[in-house]
Formats: sequence, structure tokens, C-alpha cells
Amino acid sequence: MKSLINNKKNKKKINIFLFLPNVLLFLTNIYPLTWPIPEGSPGRYSITSTLGEYRDARRTHKGIDIGVREQPVLASEDGEITDKGYDNGRGYYLEINYRFRYFHLVNDVYYQNINQNDIVYEGQRIATSGNSGFDRYGNPYPYHLHFEVGDRNNPENPLLYFSIPDTNDGYIGVVYFRHGGGLVEIRDGMVFNRANPFPSSGEFIVNAYDVSNTGRNHVNFYRIVSLLDGDVLRDWEFNVSHTAEASLVCSISNPTSTRSEFWYRMGDWSSNEGKHTLTIEGYDLNDKQQRLSATKTIKFIIDYTPPEVVIREPPKIIWVPQSQWPKDAYGNPSYKIPISYPVEISFDVLDNIAVDDVNVYVDDRLVSSWQDLESDIFLSTTTACGWKKHTLKISAKDLAGNITDYS
Repeated sequence: MKSLINNKKNKKKINIFLFLPNVLLFLTNIYPLTWPIPEGSPGRYSITSTLGEYRDARRTHKGIDIGVREQPVLASEDGEITDKGYDNGRGYYLEINYRFRYFHLVNDVYYQNINQNDIVYEGQRIATSGNSGFDRYGNPYPYHLHFEVGDRNNPENPLLYFSIPDTNDGYIGVVYFRHGGGLVEIRDGMVFNRANPFPSSGEFIVNAYDVSNTGRNHVNFYRIVSLLDGDVLRDWEFNVSHTAEASLVCSISNPTSTRSEFWYRMGDWSSNEGKHTLTIEGYDLNDKQQRLSATKTIKFIIDYTPPEVVIREPPKIIWVPQSQWPKDAYGNPSYKIPISYPVEISFDVLDNIAVDDVNVYVDDRLVSSWQDLESDIFLSTTTACGWKKHTLKISAKDLAGNITDYS
């Protein structure tokens, strides 16, 4: 009988080589597995907790939770019962082939009739889901099945093995920049200037979570990515239980950490002046495939440098002979009637932040105005002036509110 078990266990690992004329095909045989909750059971796909979720600063969740109450539990593959027992933390549990583990079971006739070293077959009922065991505070667990796949110390994500639908979109909320114990909330459209400087260095922290199949619970994403100005700042998957990276989720250095809201540490950054775009992407697993479930884009500006204003061709003293003076209403030449001449101005913004507003004044009178300009703009205006000394003033303001007055 043991040889039968070993053959079935090895079946999912068979590599097949096909030799055809001038062709070598390499195929991996895919062994079908059975989802532990049978069809027709209420909450069959109600994933209420996923792999890698924060439990405390030292550990993360090593399996998934299926939110069912006293439903049949099926063997996921043919094999041997390699472990059976009870402890306060896991309740009644079973293990098949050192590979599939089921926790918080009911101590009923199904559980009692199966013993270690027994043979079970895929799809066979082996137990009933329950709420046996107690949490670290001595409270009984809510009704659910905790299900693990793979090595005990480094379990794999069960959702990669089963075609479980997940069409609920996730949520990406508040974004902080943490620096020296302080937190700055980063919102779309924010501007940081000399009066409101951005921290010189720190890390981005994001409140984000997937919405479970129940529609009520908050679970962690399968994968979360941060991109700053188009470059990946951090990209990590919960393909395995990232116990060593538990502090990256809901760590004690994050704000208001709770079990129902997940705070991700999304990468260190030393700030620099310019226009910046931070994008956070959250992916869930829908039928074994990654699905972009939520995204958030924040654009912000850091700018401490005012725009530079240069008059490329400043006005010159213009001498006009009397014969060319403008005529008044009676046909007589008059120097009191204004004439026009061009004023050409270039605006060079050193930090490449767009100029927002430019105003030109002659004798404190606004004669020209531009809005929403880009950097390094060459402008031209025509100003009417009489025959006397005049003052020219140019005021340029960039998007961060820095102002340069040139006169």
C-alpha cells in the first residue's frame, strides 16, 4: 500500500520528455488537487485571511483561512496521514503527505476514525471545520478552516494551486512619508517649498489591503508595488510567508497598526527637488493569475528654488526725430502720445519646475500676463510708453509658490 502512496505522491512531479524528429519537448505533468471544502458548502470560497498577513513583528500568517462553519473537509490528494493531534494554538489538526495541513477541526466521528499512517484518497471526507483551539489571549477562534500547503517552515500560497475566483477590488488609502519618528501625509497635488519643506530622507508607508471574498474582511494583497517617477521603489510578493519581513507589514514603526488594516513599508527615499509621481499598485490572485486590484497615484512637487528671470533684450533709449513724432487729433506732432516697442523676456527655471504666473508691469501698471507656463519660456510683449523715464518690473511665480521680482 505504501508503494501506491509513493507512486501517487510522485505523480505530480513527473517530468515527461517527448522526442520528435529534430524536436525535444519538455512537459511537466500537472496533478489535479481537490479544494478542501466541497461544492455546495456555504462560504466555500470565503477567503478571510491570506498567506503572509501580519500577526506580530516576528511572524506572519503561514496559510489561508476559509470562513466556513462546520462544513466537510476533503483530502486534497491521495496519500498518508503523516500527522494528527491537538494543541491550544491549532486545535485539532491533520496532515497529509507532509504537505497539506488542516487546522481548527471538530473532534467528531470523521476525525476520530482517521489515524496517523492511514491511507486517504483525494476528495474523501476526512474531518469537519470548526473553531477548536485558542488564540494567544485565551479566546476561542472564530469558525474557519486554516489550510496550509508545502513545507511547514516555508509554506507555499495555496491560492496558486487552486482556481479560486477573486473579483473584489482592494483598497489603497493613506500614504505617509516617515522620517525620524515623524509622519508627513502625502496627498495628490501637494507642494513643498521653503515654508513647507519635505523631509530630506525617510520611507513611504501605505495603508492598503485587499477585500476578501466575503466582502467584509481585510486581507493583504498577493503582491504590492511602489513606483516613484516610473522606477520601482519596492516590489514584493506574498508567494511564501515572509516571516523574515514581518516588520514590513503593520510593523511597530508604522502608524496605528491593527490586524484589520495593513500598513506596508514601501521603500526608502532621499528627496530631491522636482515634480514627482508616486504610484502604488495592489494585486490579488484571481484563478491563480495576478490581477491588478487597486491603484493609487499621487503627484507632488518639491521646489525650494525661485524661477530665474533674464531680460534677453532689455528696452533701449529710443530717439525719434520730431518729424516722426506721432500726430495728435489736430495733425500736430506730439511727444506726449505713447509709442510702442517690444520687450523680449526669457524665463529660466533652474530646477525645471514650471512657471505658473508671469506678470509684466510698466510704471506699476500691468501690461502683460501669462499663466501655466513651462520652464525656459521666451516671451515677448509690446508696451506703450510716453516720452519720459519708465520703470519695468517682471514678477515670476513657479508652481511651488516661489516668486522672483525683477526690475
